[in-house]
Amino acid sequence: MFKQKKIFLVVLLVIGVAIVAWKTGFWGENLELLSKRSSLAPLEEPLQTTSTPPNTATFVSPLKDARITLIAKILASRDSVLPKEDRATADFLRFWFYADDEVYAEYTVDGSTTANRMLFIAARGDTLTRIALYGAGQNGWELLEGKDILLTKPQKDLYVYNAASKQWMRAN
Repeated sequence: MFKQKKIFLVVLLVIGVAIVAWKTGFWGENLELLSKRSSLAPLEEPLQTTSTPPNTATFVSPLKDARITLIAKILASRDSVLPKEDRATADFLRFWFYADDEVYAEYTVDGSTTANRMLFIAARGDTLTRIALYGAGQNGWELLEGKDILLTKPQKDLYVYNAASKQWMRAN
């Protein structure tokens, strides 16, 4: 009788753990990672057979090109993305990409040397939409206008202006 109770409790425990793992998505996430890890990823660039380094000045990846194009589009349409009061003195410092078509644009106003404003901009085709405007606060960025998405869409890839090459370049 005692042995049957032990087996019953073990089975009940295994079922309980399986339900918790299923509800939290543990298996789905880990199986997806496992399948990604075990599948062979295609090469992004062909292997080089020569000993000379590639000419990186002429190679621009499609990803980088799309992001640089979006930066140029934002800079060209400052009046449509910036608040009216910031248009005269705004100077863009950094662009943090969440995705290829969603970017945080940090800028300074009134001659400051550090970023004191930040926009979150979504691009859909030729349309740029300001989703949020943040201002520098005592404990980080504070929402001034729009929808607060800072924690749900983290900043991933940083682009800064390189004065020597006169280009926006990825910094991280």
